[in-house]
Amino acid sequence: MGPSRQFALQLGPVHPAAREIALKMDLDANAAFITEQIMEIVIPDRADDEGFRKLMARNAYDNLNAMWRIIAGLDELEVTPPRGAIAFNDKAAEVGVPLGQFERIYRVGVGLVWTLWFRAAKAYAQESGTDTGIEELLAGPSMIIHAYIDGQISTLLERFETAQAEHQRTREQLRLSILRQALDGPPALTGPAVERALGIVLDAEHVSVALRTESFNAESPLARELCGATGSKRVLHYRYDAGLWVLWLSHPDGFDDARLAALERVLTGSGLRCAVGDPAWGASGLTSSSGEALVAIDLQARLGEAAASVVAFRDLRLESLLLAEPVKARHFIRAELRDLDAGGARRAQLRETAQVWLESGSNVSTAQILGVHEHTVRNRITTIQKLIGRPLTSRRTELLVALRLRRLLGVSS
Repeated sequence: MGPSRQFALQLGPVHPAAREIALKMDLDANAAFITEQIMEIVIPDRADDEGFRKLMARNAYDNLNAMWRIIAGLDELEVTPPRGAIAFNDKAAEVGVPLGQFERIYRVGVGLVWTLWFRAAKAYAQESGTDTGIEELLAGPSMIIHAYIDGQISTLLERFETAQAEHQRTREQLRLSILRQALDGPPALTGPAVERALGIVLDAEHVSVALRTESFNAESPLARELCGATGSKRVLHYRYDAGLWVLWLSHPDGFDDARLAALERVLTGSGLRCAVGDPAWGASGLTSSSGEALVAIDLQARLGEAAASVVAFRDLRLESLLLAEPVKARHFIRAELRDLDAGGARRAQLRETAQVWLESGSNVSTAQILGVHEHTVRNRITTIQKLIGRPLTSRRTELLVALRLRRLLGVSS
């Protein structure tokens, strides 16, 4: 005799009247009650999933049928899980129902099934006109209900954990495959299966971040901060190379200036070196934004310590275009810098002063950054203007790009 049957028989045999009640239980109504209650109490997040609801209803029906038959004396307690229970078990594992939520379905189910039996037993005791007490109608069946569900949990839980682990591995492999495709070029990123695998809606705006770090976890404090700052539900992540990760954030309403500013504040606070691509819509946006983030972080590395810890592709777009054709880029540098392009330590010092002045906008700020007197900055600016043949205030953008390009190309001083 198995342990569940021993458990059930602790309070003695089932009263004949209880067997009669079990034979009269309305399976359809009982299953509908269990289904609605569990969907509302335990898994409200799947209330609109009709396929999942149908499997839940089949699970409830088959388990109730098994319990009522055992109480009625038609079956032994030691039974294998019914097909409906197995089908629901496997589906719950496939769609990623958390283990705790899966267990709670059965814990709540015990109370709901006992409630159905209590109502039926109470009605029988009131209507039968016999001297059968409510205690006699509850004792044996109550233990059978608890023993049956205890046995089901023991059997199904192991199957659920095994299936869930396998599905998680499969989902992770699919997720990584899709993200790899997104990095390589616009793939056929469509359909509900892809959205389920990624956990995002593709018809949204996506922004990518290239992040230099040895490890990244979607449950890390940084990931939570990024989601909180931008309103994204999750951070997709892909290990692009040793010490380099590509992240994606998504928002159905798009990334306005406020969200992008918040994103950059969080990244700056992390202390990590990173680059942000331009936000873009739809499946192709995953590709374009990540590609830009990778270009920007490469340019950041070339610039070295002169680059900020967080750079945005939008601020390096012109450099990236010119670098696509190095010969033309070198010609652009010579045309803009003129004699400032010459080698030597003095010219290198003047180029640094010019770049800081163009980025900071004043002699005072430049002097503070370089740690020199304001008169020194003023004298250097005069020399620089003679070398380039025009005021620094003319063609500011072109001059700044030329200075950064020179550094990016690794031109010797």
